[in-house]
Amino acid sequence: MRQVVVLFIALAPVWAQAPKPKVRVLIIANQNYTKLAPIVDAEASATRVRKALADTGLPGVSITVRKDQAFAQIKETLEDQFVPSIQPGEVAIVYFIGHMIQADGENYLLGPSFDPSATGPLRNTGYLYGRFLDLLQSRSPSFSLLLFEGAFADGKLALVPGYTPGLHESPDVANGIVLYSAAREQLAPVPKAATPSLFAESFANLLGNKGIGMQTLAIELQKLVDQSSKGVQSPYLLAHYTGDFKFTDAPIVKPPEPIVKIVRTGGPERKQHPLDREFYVLIPGGKFQMGCVDVSGCEDSEKPRHEVTISKPFWMGESELTVEAYERYTKMTNHKMPGAPLGPHSGWKDRALPMVMVSWTEAEQYCGWLGGRLPTEAEWEYAARGKDADQIYPMKDFAEARDAANFKGKSGNDLYDDVAPVRKFDKNSVGLYDMAGNVWEWVSDLYGADYYASSPAADPKGLASGNRRVIRGGSYDSDPKVHLRLSYRRQEKPDGARYIGFRCLLPDTPAVREKLQ
Repeated sequence: MRQVVVLFIALAPVWAQAPKPKVRVLIIANQNYTKLAPIVDAEASATRVRKALADTGLPGVSITVRKDQAFAQIKETLEDQFVPSIQPGEVAIVYFIGHMIQADGENYLLGPSFDPSATGPLRNTGYLYGRFLDLLQSRSPSFSLLLFEGAFADGKLALVPGYTPGLHESPDVANGIVLYSAAREQLAPVPKAATPSLFAESFANLLGNKGIGMQTLAIELQKLVDQSSKGVQSPYLLAHYTGDFKFTDAPIVKPPEPIVKIVRTGGPERKQHPLDREFYVLIPGGKFQMGCVDVSGCEDSEKPRHEVTISKPFWMGESELTVEAYERYTKMTNHKMPGAPLGPHSGWKDRALPMVMVSWTEAEQYCGWLGGRLPTEAEWEYAARGKDADQIYPMKDFAEARDAANFKGKSGNDLYDDVAPVRKFDKNSVGLYDMAGNVWEWVSDLYGADYYASSPAADPKGLASGNRRVIRGGSYDSDPKVHLRLSYRRQEKPDGARYIGFRCLLPDTPAVREKLQ
């Protein structure tokens, strides 16, 4: 039976706000190509974006506009002027419109004089996109927003050795959001009118929404362009940002009279994300003892047991991510489903099964699409233990183990020789399913056998370098006395496998709460 607690809350006005960081904006509009189709809307689009940014009234914003930049000028503008101007903690925004090309798995920005029939290395005539990202991240901006309109259809580009239509997926950008105007390896038609592009106009219109968060802006921009073009143009989105930067503050509303808020206790807060339609459970912050409970039965990598503080609440995927959710993601982002393994996953027909065959990087990209990330190993164990801090296993009695987890063999509630659909076993004390058994789960940490001996006491994130990732939780083929220990850690190459799945963590921020339903 739920308890009801009545809290009287008086809302007070906000007297002061934290200063916003300086914002550096670079806009490059390459329009007048001589050996490729001209991008006739480039200047109009650049003007629209510049005006929209200026109209936000954001203090400390610096906007630089460059037009018809040849290869050498692009390099000089980016490497000698824009990137060095960025100080740690500032915000970097780049909007590029002009021809871009993918060749041999790399993206290049092309100047107006680019000749697709020229011989010699492409790096001598096209500016390497990945090089700019590396230089930008070395400056440690607090947030980067990178907008690229470049995957235009032009048959002459096929003359370039190694050419692939459309753009390659972007490398990760720490604290950043990357948007291409077209999906990965998808071409956009060459513009015919000297008016702002759909992508630029949509971005500018969204900027006019006071108080809009960057994650929301990115997702809405992707949806708006896709819907307005009726699916002809589906922007690519890569998001690795959970901060709260906004161009404008939300309108100040006069504080209401004191209100009565009803807080219901007795069950976890559970909400659905509109993008993947998966449910997420709110896990409050707190302290717990991480690692081995029964020293005699643990491996050295699970020791020593140590107190860890999880300083912030977060939303954890209620279950392992399903095939259905990942398939939805591939259709919305133009990614591809991996090859399905034999067995229950064959042909990806059972969409209620946990998604597998996804590499660590692909799993992290999926979570970034939602505005989240993979959980750290500490966050995963904290959520797996829930309110049962000193238990060795996720069940108090091994006689009831088959009610709690899908592991090697079958009997009782465990009807499955292999993997099971999600949510077929009891949830844990904080409302999460399948934290033990079914499939192993990627976490964000790099593996270190002796990491616990020196890990931070608050919010540990794992080693800074390494080549193996941690997986947690055991699988359908696990020995329950070994692999289902809540402290058990296993190392794995960061490749996909039929026995590894994942679930995402979403930070408990206003932007995330705004999206959850």
